[in-house]
Amino acid sequence: MQLDTFATFDPVKAQVFRFRKLYGVNLGSMFCLEPWIATELYKDYQQHSPEAECDLLECMGDEACEKMEAHWNSWLQRADFEKMASMGINSVRLPVGYWVLGRHFTMGKYASYKGVYDNALSHISRIISWAAEFDIGVLIDIHALPGGQNNDSHSGTTGTACFYDNPEFQHLAIKCYGVFAHLLANITNVIGLQIINEPLDHPQLEDFYKQALSEIRSQTTDLPIYIGDAWNLTKYAKIAKELSQQFGFIVVDTHRYWVFRPQKQQYRVDRLTKELWETTFPELSQASHEASGNLVIGEYSSVLANGSFDGEDPAECMGKFAREQLKAFDQVAAALLSSNFLLAVFGGQSSSADYIDEAKWLLNMYAPLLTDFVSSMSNFLETQSQDKNFSQVYGCGFDVFSWLVHPRSMPDYDYIALVPVKMPVTGLIQLMQVMVLFKTLNVSPGKLLRFFEAATEHSQEMVTAVAFSMMSDEQSFYRIGFKVLGILMLTSATPCINMWKQNALDEAYDSDDSGVEVANTPASWAQIRDIENAYLHQKKELHDTWGNKFWKQDAEISPLRGSLAV
Repeated sequence: MQLDTFATFDPVKAQVFRFRKLYGVNLGSMFCLEPWIATELYKDYQQHSPEAECDLLECMGDEACEKMEAHWNSWLQRADFEKMASMGINSVRLPVGYWVLGRHFTMGKYASYKGVYDNALSHISRIISWAAEFDIGVLIDIHALPGGQNNDSHSGTTGTACFYDNPEFQHLAIKCYGVFAHLLANITNVIGLQIINEPLDHPQLEDFYKQALSEIRSQTTDLPIYIGDAWNLTKYAKIAKELSQQFGFIVVDTHRYWVFRPQKQQYRVDRLTKELWETTFPELSQASHEASGNLVIGEYSSVLANGSFDGEDPAECMGKFAREQLKAFDQVAAALLSSNFLLAVFGGQSSSADYIDEAKWLLNMYAPLLTDFVSSMSNFLETQSQDKNFSQVYGCGFDVFSWLVHPRSMPDYDYIALVPVKMPVTGLIQLMQVMVLFKTLNVSPGKLLRFFEAATEHSQEMVTAVAFSMMSDEQSFYRIGFKVLGILMLTSATPCINMWKQNALDEAYDSDDSGVEVANTPASWAQIRDIENAYLHQKKELHDTWGNKFWKQDAEISPLRGSLAV
C-alpha cells in the first residue's frame, strides 16, 4: 500500500504551498461520494434510494469495482487543473473516505467491497501529480470516518453517527491518520491533512483530536493539520490555538452555507448581505484572531434558497452575494500576498560583524535558489576588490561566496566589520532575500514588484530600495545586482581612499628633523593622481546612472520617484 513516486521533496517550495493564502475549490465526490454531486453514478439506482457510498456499492454489486474505476478515471482530467490554475486557484481540497487506504482499512459494509479500493491510492497520486504540474497545493480531507462522524451520508454511513461511542472505530481512524501522514508528509505540494470533516460537537471530540494529533506527529513534525469546528467556531478556534502549542501548526476549518435554512430565515440578498457583514464577519474575524490567523473557510456556497430571490433573477442574486462573501472571507484568513498595502523596507547595515550569519543561513537554507546568484555577485566583488584603486581597502579580497561556503576561509572579525565590507554584503543579503521571495513564489521579479505599493529604506540602502523598484525579469535582477553592489562598494570605500589620499599629501609635505621639507617620490604622486582620477570618473558614472536626471526622465521607474527627483 503506497502512493506513486513523486519528485524529491522540496522543503522550500513546500513552505510556499503550505503557508501562502489559499484560494481553492473542493474536488467533491471523487473519493467520497454524495448523491447530489455524483448524480450519474446514482441515477440508475434511484429506486433503492442509496445515500452513502457504501449504499451505492451494495446497489452496484459485482459491477462495483468496474464502475468505481471508471468514475475515478473520468471525474477529473489534467486539463481541469490547467483551467483551475488559469483562474487563479492555487489549492484544492480533496475529500476522501478512510477506506481509500485499501482492503486492510475497511469495516462494516465497506469490508464486503474491499477489493474495490485496491487502486484508489494510485488515482489519488494522479490527482496530486496533476495539481503539482500547475503549482496547485492539495489538502487531503478525511471526509468520512468509521461509523460516521456526523448524521449525514457524506460521512460514509447512513443514519446516526456511531463513531464517538465505538472504541474500535476510533482505533481504526487513529491508525488511518498515521498511515496518511506517513504517505503524504514528503510530497511537496500536499499542504495539509484534515482529520475530520464537519464533526459533531461531541464531548469526546477534543480528547480524540489530541489522540489523532499525537499519532500524526509521530510520523511528521511539520505537516499542517486541519481540524473541523463542529459548527462551533468560537469554541474550536480557542481549542486550535491550545492544540498548536503542543502539536505545532493547527488550522481550524469552518463551513458557511446559507441555503439550508428554515423558510422564515430565507431572507432577501440585501438582508443576507447585512447579516454577513454585521454578524458573520465579526465572528470570523474574532475566531481568526483567536486562532492566530490559522482559519480556513473550507466550504461555502453561492447557492441560496428560493425564498431569497423574491422575484429577482436567481443568477444575479447569487452572483452578487457570492462577491460579498469573497470580499468578507478574504479579510479573515492569513495571507502572504493579498490586496493589503505592502511596503518593502530595506534597513541599514549592522553595527557588528554578526550580519554575515544571516548570509550563511540564507545560502545554506536556499542553496538551490541562491547559489548561482551569490557566486556571480561574489565574483564581481572579488574582481573589483583587486582593482588598483580598491586593493588597498580590500586587503583580504572580497570572495564572499567562499566565505559563506567555507567559513574557515573567512577573514577575521575586524575585517568583516569594516564598513566597506559590511555595506556591500548587507546589500547582497537584501538581494538574496528578494530572490528567495520571487523564486519560492514562482513569479518573475516584475510580477512580485506589482504586489508592493512602495519601497523605502534606511540610510545607504536607498540603493537597494531603488533597485527593487526597477526589477522586471531575472536577467535584469542580475544586472541590477551588479550595479547595487558596485555603488555600495564605491560609496563605502571612497572615504577610505580619500583619507589615504590626504595622508599621502600630508606625507609629501612632511618635514624631516632639520625642518627641511621633503617631497614624496614621483611614484607616490602618480598613485595619488590615479586614485583621484578613478574616483572622479566613478563618481560621474554613478551620477549619470542614478542621478536626478535619470529619475526625472522615467516617471514610472519607482514609486519613490517624487522624493528622489528633487
